[in-house]
Amino acid sequence: MTLITPFVALAEERQVLFDKLRPFAKVMSWIAPNYSFTIKDPHPTWLNHWREDPLEQGHKVNASNLLTAASVSDFLFTEIGPKIKTPLLLILGSKEQVVCNATAKAFFQTLPIADKSMLEFKDADHMIINDKEFASLVIKEAVSWQNMRLL
Repeated sequence: MTLITPFVALAEERQVLFDKLRPFAKVMSWIAPNYSFTIKDPHPTWLNHWREDPLEQGHKVNASNLLTAASVSDFLFTEIGPKIKTPLLLILGSKEQVVCNATAKAFFQTLPIADKSMLEFKDADHMIINDKEFASLVIKEAVSWQNMRLL
């Protein structure tokens, strides 16, 4: 199994924003659960073409998902993590701004499996797999890691 920039917990700045939106999201989840909040965040210039596409919705979060985000970390640590039995590769970008790398690393440490590896790419962010500078390297590393376990 390979996890790339996993959502174990939100990055601190994003968590502060979600905490501010949470009371409004509670109301909206009853009135209009599909209402989406637009999240303005900095992104690399190579991502502009994608972020400006009207079909792209990655910078929006609906009220229900915003409320669910708070419970994801506990669920992963208590319910999912202890049940993982397959080899695991965790891939992180050191310039992550969406999810919390420290929590992802803590989650990784709690996993009860011996065959687990973590790769952190310096200068990469949450969109590591979409960044042409890193995508081929990430794919190469992930395929190599998986091939070593299949042979």
